Order: sequence, then C-alpha cells, then structure tokens
Amino acid sequence: MPLGAPVTLTIAGLSPRACSVRWRNDLHVGVAFIDLISYAELSAWLAGASHNN
Repeated sequence: MPLGAPVTLTIAGLSPRACSVRWRNDLHVGVAFIDLISYAELSAWLAGASHNN
C-alpha cells in the first residue's frame, strides 16, 4: 500500500471508517482516520468489548 492511499478500516462492532495510510513496514500498516469515531460510538464499543473479556 502506498503512503497516503485511501483505505476503509473495518473493526467488528464499529461502522467502517475512511482512513489513509501513514506508515507501513513488512507486517503492519498505520492509518490516520478521515472519518472520526464519535465518543458515543467509541464508548459503547469499548463497553461491549469489556463485557466480552
């Protein structure tokens, strides 16, 4: 993936988010969010994740 490439990040329990590639190496890619996650959506997701552990 080239730096700056647009990507869609999909995480179970959250709606897909537009991002762009900021860094990469052989195994990992770092992204910057274009579409921010609202606090309400993030806190609900985190609350659900803590109940699954």
